[in-house]
Amino acid sequence: MGEQSAEDERQTIDEFRRRLDSFFDDTRALLSSLESLGVPNGSFPHPVFGPLTVTEWIAFHRLHSINHIRQIDAVKSAPGYPAA
Repeated sequence: MGEQSAEDERQTIDEFRRRLDSFFDDTRALLSSLESLGVPNGSFPHPVFGPLTVTEWIAFHRLHSINHIRQIDAVKSAPGYPAA
């Protein structure tokens, strides 16, 4: 995902969703490979929710991203939002 570019700003919500789905597919594959290698599933602190496991962090990140997609949808569908 990385830094946002001008090209990112021009992409459609559907394209953004496809890219995000691909990112989460890659993340799930990484998680599976870590588990198969026996990497311990310790916890890492979240400033609000406290300690989260790797799996919980991934679930949180997905929900957090979905929330942002909904926000973007709302802004882009608002009256007066400039046409592409």
